[in-house]
Parts: sequence; structure tokens; C-alpha cells
Amino acid sequence: MDFKFLKQIFLHCKKHYLKMMTLGIGVMLLACIAFLLLYLDYSLELVFIILIFFGVLPLFLSYELVCSRILMNMDVNYNEIYKNYKAYFAPVFRGCYKVLIAILFSFLTFEILNSIFFTLNYDVANLDTSYVDYQEIYNQMNIIMETESYRYFLIFSLGISFLVFLYNILSKMMIPYFNFFLGIPSMASRKIVKNLKIDKNLKFKIQSRTNVIFMLFIYLISYFASSYLLFFITKNIDLAIIFGFVISLFLSAFFIPFYVTGCYELFYNYKDKSLIKIKGMLEKDLETVLNDARLNEEQKRKIKEGLDSFKQKINDASDKDEENDKK
Repeated sequence: MDFKFLKQIFLHCKKHYLKMMTLGIGVMLLACIAFLLLYLDYSLELVFIILIFFGVLPLFLSYELVCSRILMNMDVNYNEIYKNYKAYFAPVFRGCYKVLIAILFSFLTFEILNSIFFTLNYDVANLDTSYVDYQEIYNQMNIIMETESYRYFLIFSLGISFLVFLYNILSKMMIPYFNFFLGIPSMASRKIVKNLKIDKNLKFKIQSRTNVIFMLFIYLISYFASSYLLFFITKNIDLAIIFGFVISLFLSAFFIPFYVTGCYELFYNYKDKSLIKIKGMLEKDLETVLNDARLNEEQKRKIKEGLDSFKQKINDASDKDEENDKK
């Protein structure tokens, strides 16, 4: 943990905290509404998915970009919020959060944890190994799922699975800054962030992990405390899980401004050095994209313009780095 970095985040964020927190509550409230609809009627799964993919995630990107303007002491209006919302669907931001990958890892985590629990609690003593009785296995699993211990475990496994999802999303929140400020696609931005993480001469890895751990700690405390308390009082597993997510998401709105500020600080501190170090790698990959036969001439022209602009940004960053070295 880099406590000096946390102090830097706090000092920068506190001047703009109220405005950032207010915007954050709006985004988290939409996420809370999505989970509440799921609790009221599980047949509303499609509505839940639409709200998450076309409401919460685009608004979250908009929130992140708007906060960067706030941190730079720039004016923000509703048009700016809507413009950034639409930017989520633009090619340059495509795949910036890798949401489907995050969902996959979350699902695998849930399945692995449940498989371990069922294996440990299955009645092996009465198992007939001469043949596989799938009906018996199914009955045993139903019996296990009706136990109170499994319900306590279900709160735990869903909480950890969502933790994996949040980690995958939060660890990629620097990518949109490179997309937005430098105009480069997510593919290039991910390479930049990856390069920063493996550079042993930079503090980036420690500082980025400090930022993520801080936010995940808030989620863990709020989710598990609220879920287990509600289940202990009501014995209603659905109520405990859904409201655990709702309460943790709502409380996170009060802390997400600090996390976003941390991402902005990391971007601002390391963008110039990272661009210089990864120059050759990115140029090679972008040139490969230009030779893709699936692209039409108009798409290639836009990518070429973006590549030329990117090269200029790298040269500017290199000049700035040399000036800093002279100082």
C-alpha cells in the first residue's frame, strides 16, 4: 500500500468531492434500480441487462470522463455528460472495460466456489460407485441447497464473484483516459497500461493496486456486513443478496470520487513516459490494423489520421520528457 499516494488522492479530490460525489450517486442509483427490479421480478432479467449495458456502463464512462474535466477545473454541463455517454458506443472506446471478459471470470469464480462447496458437502459415504445415478446427484444437490449453511455460503460466493467482476472493471479504468485525451483506440491503451505494470522502474504497479484495493475494501465491508445482517434478521436469501449489492453500490458512490481521482493522477503522472517506451510496439500493431482486408478505404483513412496524430503526441511527449530531464 502506498499511503503517500492515497494522501495525494485525498488532497486533490477534496476540492471537487461534492460535485463528483453527486454525479456518482446518480450513476449508482441507476445500478441500484436495476438490481431492485431483478429482486421484484426475476422475469425482468432482460430489463436488467439493458439497464446495465445501455445505462450504467455508458454513464459510468461519462462519469469518469466528466470527473477528469472537474479535476482540471473545467466547467461541466449536461451536454458534456450526454456527449460522453454517447462516446461509450464509439469505436475508440470499444472494449475499454472488457465487460464480457469480466462477466466470464466472475461466472467461473462462482462455479468453482460452488463446485468446491458441493464436493465437500456431498454424501460420499452412501454413493454407489458402480454406476452414475444422475437423479440421486440432483436430489443430493437440492438437499444441500436447502440448508442454511449453503445460503450463508451463497452470499459469500456471489460476493466474491462480484468482487472479481469489479476488480476486472476497476483495473481498466485508466484506459478511457488514454482513449479520450490521446484519441487512441482501446487496443493501444491496454498495451500502454500493461507496459506500465511490468516496468520495474516505475511505482505505477504499487500505486494502481493501492487505488484498486481501497475501492474493493469498501465494497467487501459494505456488501458482507449488510447481506449477512439482513439474512440473519429476515432469513430471506434473495432479499439479503440483492440489498447487499444495492447497499454496497450506493455506499460506493461516496468513495468512487477518490478512486477516479487516483486513476486520473496515475494517467497524468505516467502518460508521457509510457508513450515513449511503447512507441515502436504500438506503431507496428496499428500498421497491421491498416492492412486488414476487412476495412474499407474510409475506415483506413480515419485510422491513418489517428496514427499520424498519435505519432505527433508521442513526439510531443518525448520533447516534454527531455525538458523535464534538463530541469
